[in-house]
Amino acid sequence: MKHKWALLPAVLLILSSCAGNPANTAPSVQSTESVTTEIPRTVTPVLHEIGELNTTVYSLDSAAGEEGLSTLEKNARRSYTLTSSELGSVKPYYPRIRKLKDGTFLLTYHTGTYGGTVYCTTSTDCINWSVPVKVFAQQKITVNGTSDNLKYMTPDTCVLSDGRILCVTSYRAEHTYYNDQTQDGVAVKFSSDNGKTWSEEQRVYTGVNWEPSALEAENVKRIKAVALTPSPTGLTIVGGNNNQGKTSVLDTIAWALGGDRYRPGNPEREGSAIPPR
Repeated sequence: MKHKWALLPAVLLILSSCAGNPANTAPSVQSTESVTTEIPRTVTPVLHEIGELNTTVYSLDSAAGEEGLSTLEKNARRSYTLTSSELGSVKPYYPRIRKLKDGTFLLTYHTGTYGGTVYCTTSTDCINWSVPVKVFAQQKITVNGTSDNLKYMTPDTCVLSDGRILCVTSYRAEHTYYNDQTQDGVAVKFSSDNGKTWSEEQRVYTGVNWEPSALEAENVKRIKAVALTPSPTGLTIVGGNNNQGKTSVLDTIAWALGGDRYRPGNPEREGSAIPPR
């Protein structure tokens, strides 16, 4: 019984303390600190031209892996639209630009949706272009007694180490290419005067193809000179004995397509005075 009465004074003390500060009465607080109001600074905006942006020089592949987050926007302030009259075509397709050794730009393209004639034109400023030159001209052919059109399409160029230009293109018969593939293939021409004139056509492959590309390699590992011809079946086998350069060929292709991330270790060919390329 003594323990029960001993709790009573403690309960009365707590109630008394709460009653002295009603819930609806906020305690007054007085601050002795001074309040300073900062006046915002006036910033004068600076407008930059597009050409002044992204001028920082970064290391090669510094943004590797971020391609999915990047977009390429058209520079409307410094763009120029080539008209059909300038390009000698109602509507050019598959245009590609290559910079030549003297700084001139070479533009190649074909006519027609699915091919026709391949043209090239040159410019020093990408605004004023020369009169287009026919590189591969569409022609009439006969396939198994049937009249057809041999069309050229998807041209690409490569500036060789000796300064010549190699132009490679697909060709095929317009109406019979899916039945008779003997008129389908890849053809090349060379120019020694920056696209003004071209050599005779050389057909280097027979079979269905699209968008061929040219690659020149020199003095990479065991490579001194190499020529690859695609097989009609689409599977090209690089074979031979050991230490004849099979791996060098594959490493060179990977380096050309993938950039310096795929540069082989010690790429210089032993005994060569010319660096690998």
